[in-house]
Amino acid sequence: MKVTKHTNEEIKQMIIKLRETRFKKCNILNTFCSKTISFDSHWLGNNFTQNLYLEKINDEYNSVVICVSNHHFYYNDEGIKEAVKFINE
Repeated sequence: MKVTKHTNEEIKQMIIKLRETRFKKCNILNTFCSKTISFDSHWLGNNFTQNLYLEKINDEYNSVVICVSNHHFYYNDEGIKEAVKFINE
């Protein structure tokens, strides 16, 4: 079931494009973050907004995570798939 007005492929491309943008210092999180994309969503009769952004982290294997609301996914092929599934299914 689709939760947003976007297809899974459109959301995947949005995430990939965010990686290409400049990260800015976020004073609240004290990290470097990308722009935020907000998705108007509808699920089981409820309307809500999901926010997605990328955050730079200090990790031995991954330097960026995908943040959706309060969930985090590593920025790799599997993480992108999981983030898209979380947003839209």
